[in-house]
Amino acid sequence: VALRWLKANVAPFGGDPGNVMLFGQSSGSYAICTLCVAPAAAGLFSKVALQSGPCLGGPPGRGWGPVTSISPSAIAREVMAQLNVTSGIEGLRAVRDATRVQWPSRYMHDLDVAPYFSAYFPDDAVVRS
Repeated sequence: VALRWLKANVAPFGGDPGNVMLFGQSSGSYAICTLCVAPAAAGLFSKVALQSGPCLGGPPGRGWGPVTSISPSAIAREVMAQLNVTSGIEGLRAVRDATRVQWPSRYMHDLDVAPYFSAYFPDDAVVRS
């Protein structure tokens, strides 16, 4: 959504919509790696710069960057179950105390499965065009 807005509105600010560069540091680098392969982001930027977050590599068996949709969906279902949310993303939005929406503890306390970036809730369920 933000990149589409930027592309459509950067010219009045003196920017060139054909020359948009994204920069990401740490988890922002991983997010940019995801954008580089996201069909919905095609044509919305022309260059990227990554700092301290490679698209490939990482610990054995736990590469960096985008994950399959199986893992995000499973984790989203687990988080929702912990909160007794049954109505999908609308139910999560209705949780008044955002501190209750937490990663399952095993992901935060076990370095063998800890996440490297937070793209575990599928974008199409969170962002509406």
